[in-house]
Amino acid sequence: MTANWLNSAWVVDSTRPFLDWLTRRHAEQGGLTEIRILAPDRSVYHAIVGPEDVEALLEDLAPGSASPHPKVGEAHVYFGMNPVGGQWTRQRLHRTNRCVKDRDIRAYSMLAVDIDPVRPAGESATREEWDAARDVGNAVATWLESEGCRPLRADSGNGVHLLVPLVPAFDDLVPETAKQAQRLLRQLDERFSTDRARVDLSTFNPSRILKLSGTPSLKGSGRPPRHHRMSRVCLADIPDDPDLFARLAAEE
Repeated sequence: MTANWLNSAWVVDSTRPFLDWLTRRHAEQGGLTEIRILAPDRSVYHAIVGPEDVEALLEDLAPGSASPHPKVGEAHVYFGMNPVGGQWTRQRLHRTNRCVKDRDIRAYSMLAVDIDPVRPAGESATREEWDAARDVGNAVATWLESEGCRPLRADSGNGVHLLVPLVPAFDDLVPETAKQAQRLLRQLDERFSTDRARVDLSTFNPSRILKLSGTPSLKGSGRPPRHHRMSRVCLADIPDDPDLFARLAAEE
């Protein structure tokens, strides 16, 4: 089963290339990448990895592996958007009571716009609900592109993620950049959210985690029409890093 998952289209097309890109990006910014698992029993596992650790991480995550922690399909798997610095060093997946905090972030280098459909709490989205999130996501993406900021488009399994790589803001500039991201999310919510799908206002903080592409969303029972779906991302055309907030400030 381990080999089957590692060679699956989900890993080949989404998980491995995304982790390769993200960990290299974080390393270039002087940091490492956090991977976090939130188990059904509320226990937490995480790893701190660099580009050289991607294959070992995938093997640890693979269903059927001997690693003593939840695997893909047993728990939600997330990645940290921004590079981890400070006292953190490389660590393999393990159970923990201490995860990365905002103060540990080396640079603010990614904006995440998370669009979720309005649906019952704790449940996966129906296809119609997902379509509503896609429509809002398309509108937000079109606006971002008009500002010279092409996002990476990702399917979270229940909604849409728009990931905007940014010119990194380092160290003391991280908190202010997070405030700028918070203001922008509020503006996007006011402009594009509908009664069927909304922009998540909480994804601005520097240590924010998001669903790792190529892994399933496991909310609710998974019974039709609220299926458990796989998350995925398209890396066919990775955009340049825009100085988004400077551009927006210049327009005010």
